[in-house]
Amino acid sequence: MATKAKTTVKPAKRPGRGGVPPPEAPKPFTKENQPAPELKKEGWAKKKRAQDLVKAILDLQFKGKENSELKAQAAAYFGVPVAEITIEMMIVFRQAEAAIQKGDTQAANFIMDRAFGKPKQESVVRVNDLSKLPVNFE
Repeated sequence: MATKAKTTVKPAKRPGRGGVPPPEAPKPFTKENQPAPELKKEGWAKKKRAQDLVKAILDLQFKGKENSELKAQAAAYFGVPVAEITIEMMIVFRQAEAAIQKGDTQAANFIMDRAFGKPKQESVVRVNDLSKLPVNFE
């Protein structure tokens, strides 16, 4: 049986871990390092196309014979005919079902955010000594 020779040289860390930048690491975005306006415009257009595609998919009618009972439940839940149930309605219905029946807090947050929007975050700043502020209150 061969024994492993001991060495004092440590192997190099993998790129991107432990503070070692990966080879040819991209520069971080700063005020000076911004994409060209044409590239920004192209990026926003790509994002818009992706959003439009997802919206179009969600507006499709929900089909499937194996899901007919589930589709009937969703139609009763939304108060619409079974033929009008969309994929988006099924997603919302299943999330509401998970939130209510299983106590799924992520599903509940999804439903609440969808219905009322994300809650606004407040920042409260308390200053004990006004003399330390750089602002002059005259």
